[in-house]
Amino acid sequence: MRASEGWLLLLSMVLVTLSAAAQLFTSRALGLGAAVDDQLGEVAHVNSFSGRTSTNRGWDTGIYSYDGAGNVKQIGTQVFRYDRFKRMTSGEVTVGSQDRVQSASYDVYNNLLALTTNGSTLTTTVNTATNRLTSFSATYDAAGNLTRQVRGSETHQYTYDPLGMLKYLQSSTDEAQVYLYDADDERLATYDCFPNVCNTPGWELRTTVRGLGGEPLREYSTRGTNGWQWVRDYIYGAGGLLAAAETDGEGGEDVDHFHRDHLGTPRQITNASGVQVALHSYYPFGQEATDPAQTSFTKKFTGHERDTNGTGTAGDLDYMHARYCSPTLGRFLSFDPIGGNPRAPQSWNRYAYALNSPMNYTDPEGMKPVATFKVEIFVFDSAPPGFEIPSWLLDNLLIDVTPHFNNSRFDLSQQTFSAWKGWDGAGCDFWCQVFTEVGSNSLASNYVEFGASNVFLAGILGPLFSRTMSVAPYPAGTEVVQRAMSRAELAATKATNLLRGGRGGTHFVSDSVSSIGLRARQRLALPQTPELRVTMEVPVGRFSRPSRVAPTFNMPGGGMERTAVGDIPVRILRVEDF
Repeated sequence: MRASEGWLLLLSMVLVTLSAAAQLFTSRALGLGAAVDDQLGEVAHVNSFSGRTSTNRGWDTGIYSYDGAGNVKQIGTQVFRYDRFKRMTSGEVTVGSQDRVQSASYDVYNNLLALTTNGSTLTTTVNTATNRLTSFSATYDAAGNLTRQVRGSETHQYTYDPLGMLKYLQSSTDEAQVYLYDADDERLATYDCFPNVCNTPGWELRTTVRGLGGEPLREYSTRGTNGWQWVRDYIYGAGGLLAAAETDGEGGEDVDHFHRDHLGTPRQITNASGVQVALHSYYPFGQEATDPAQTSFTKKFTGHERDTNGTGTAGDLDYMHARYCSPTLGRFLSFDPIGGNPRAPQSWNRYAYALNSPMNYTDPEGMKPVATFKVEIFVFDSAPPGFEIPSWLLDNLLIDVTPHFNNSRFDLSQQTFSAWKGWDGAGCDFWCQVFTEVGSNSLASNYVEFGASNVFLAGILGPLFSRTMSVAPYPAGTEVVQRAMSRAELAATKATNLLRGGRGGTHFVSDSVSSIGLRARQRLALPQTPELRVTMEVPVGRFSRPSRVAPTFNMPGGGMERTAVGDIPVRILRVEDF
């Protein structure tokens, strides 16, 4: 139906061949011109219509480059820098012909302590026992949700429902905002009103029809006394947001197309004729550097909906489904409902956004960071031989090896290996042979690629650890899931190291289980209320993709579950009482 307006053309795949040093890589253009290198799993460049005039349409290209740990180092002329834990320390954004800088500093608990944006520094203090803010006169409820902050002359107060979802936002300089949710805790509607009169009629109510992934499909509004009116439709492809159609006020439609970056952020918006109608630039943690009022679209940083409140940007919030994130604070208002990954200490701070590496990770559901690239890159030096240990390797070891692997390059000399406790048995001859074989084809391009844990840990470090060290890496090819269960089932699982104690039939797990027992029973349609929420490590690839839970046992269902059959080995990571 919309093909005649050009929307389907944006889904066409364009094959491109790129040359990198001594190798040729085939890449593919996704959606609106984001070319992804299939061998490296990286974005090679992002194209977008320039649309500077109605008759001059070209393509702007931002070339992506990466450092040795796989971090986005540069996009076009914009440069990004990181510390040894992959946390962003500075990043540039282009506004017009100017490059503006945002820099950040952190404490050892991964709290963002100072965020300097275009020369203006926002300094925060935290309680290191809880990672909660102590600056800005911040207060929290018993569940760890931010309930109040004072930013300059503005006071923002937040009220939450029993399930921890923000339901009321009141600013001292603006109307209050009320949020309504459906049974899946997905936002259904919002409306603005002045405090103490929100129950009186006449305020505008905005409601959203959403897809199975929570993405907004259609928006309605009650404007004045005219009843419900259609506002706009959003159109998606496999790669994300493509376009929007809204009324032109004269009985017709205006169609706009979104040109996204690798994070899913709509950077450029063009009309049906290809003419640019808006160009948005964002600082690395999401604060908009350009005029946010160029259009009325609320889809902003990483493609999430942005709520504005107050006279400035201090009250802006990004709705990330499970939680709300403040782009000016660079952190979430509420704690992570899932919790950190035991294998990644940077995730233990449950308020941090995207591991404080916002150019490399997103948080689509507000529950856990997701890498924008599928593999890591590490570098070999040709003379003298050297090797850089990426941070994901440090996170995958059972012991603290940072005194030896501090993410700096080291040479593979006999003296160096002899200095490492437990490593001197093999000596340089063995190690150098291994690393030379690994990097033998990489000297021309200075890069070699591995598939993160599976190839590197199992194929390279696995034999070395078993031969020379008393420690072992985490098993390759695993993933973390959750299951609601009884104490008896937990005992059987621990006794056998098998899911459900090795019982037959279909096994059910979820990527995330509610922290409230009754809520977990309702969403998973369980016959009785579970006693425990258990986080487990299981072999990757054994469970199906998530699917919606059907109503049964007089429970509504609606949650997401994954299934498998047969014996499933498990390793218990965390046990929590409901």
